[in-house]
Amino acid sequence: MLYIQKLIQKKQGKKIRDFKPSMKILSRIMKVMLDKNAIQRTSLSLETNVQYSRLSRHLEWLERKKLIEPFVEEGRIFLKLNSLGKEFASSVSLL
Repeated sequence: MLYIQKLIQKKQGKKIRDFKPSMKILSRIMKVMLDKNAIQRTSLSLETNVQYSRLSRHLEWLERKKLIEPFVEEGRIFLKLNSLGKEFASSVSLL
């Protein structure tokens, strides 16, 4: 049983590392996040018109690259761009 769990973890980890984001989706995300100071994932999904599961993979990628930061306010999780993320967003949102 432990062997199977390790194989699953390896495959999931590899999927995350091999993920290549769509520039079109990144552009949509960055445009909305530049307009908003902070936004929740669900609201971001609706405003970008990107399916939540697909959006989540892109947000994980952005977090790994240290471009966005999650924070908790009033028991809810919000996302915001950091200074590096704002610089990235200004270049990507022009596409």
